[in-house]
Amino acid sequence: MPAEEVAADSAEETPGQARRRKIAARIARMPTAADVPSPAPEQPSTPAPETPQTPQTGEAGSQKKPRKLLKPLPAVTAPHNDPAVASEILTEKLGDPPDVWKIEWKDLEMKNRIGVGNFAQVYRGRLKREECAVKRFTHQSMSTKDFAAFAIEAAYLHRLRHPHICQLFGVCVEPGNLCIVTEFLPNGNLHTVLTRKRPGTTIEWRTRVQMGIDLASAVAFLHSQTPVVLHLDIKSPNLLVDEDMRLKLADFGLARAKTPEDEVAEKSTFQPGTVHWMAPELMTQGIKT
Repeated sequence: MPAEEVAADSAEETPGQARRRKIAARIARMPTAADVPSPAPEQPSTPAPETPQTPQTGEAGSQKKPRKLLKPLPAVTAPHNDPAVASEILTEKLGDPPDVWKIEWKDLEMKNRIGVGNFAQVYRGRLKREECAVKRFTHQSMSTKDFAAFAIEAAYLHRLRHPHICQLFGVCVEPGNLCIVTEFLPNGNLHTVLTRKRPGTTIEWRTRVQMGIDLASAVAFLHSQTPVVLHLDIKSPNLLVDEDMRLKLADFGLARAKTPEDEVAEKSTFQPGTVHWMAPELMTQGIKT
């Protein structure tokens, strides 16, 4: 068609007609389904055979050696888990063979609980038809340091024989039943006696003075030892009362031998023990007397 005729026709088209004509021309140029070739069916792929690699030699290409695993460390047995080790430690601390101090758990008959502390519970018990007090430690899984402290407490009770110091019957070192067995005093501790609110339980002054003398006698005995023994936890809950209202000092969990440094003031005033019953020089200056 001549260009003049095309220009004349396009000049006569309306905008709507021109838009429809362009859409129709675009559709006419699109391929039909017959013009698109169908895809070929997929063939299963066969993996190529692996070529064995020849190990290279030399520093740069040396064959990698298999990694060697480290041998596991031997299991660490805490003293409280091995009765033989525990007996050996206590034998050294107490200075006597196990047949002198060792108590079998099966020989103990546990009764009611008579006291609770920060580290142990105290039960009334019976050891071969004899009444006793059993101090059973709350945390039976002890570290080596804690077990050493347990052995030291038992050693002090075993070695310090005095009428006004609670006497040791023996020690049980069976796993899960670590305990210290001592004599049983029927009136409990002094704190309980002083706080009773029953008629007729007022302690006479004569008895109170005698209790003070009993305690002073026990402390004087500790300070007469070589080296001097410091209890470091003297308080009414640790003073036991017998049937005659006489006192006995107990609980040597914080006790230790005195050193020259104990009489020197410390920068840190924190000290083990109970503040309510602590000596002023110990609480303010750390001086242990």
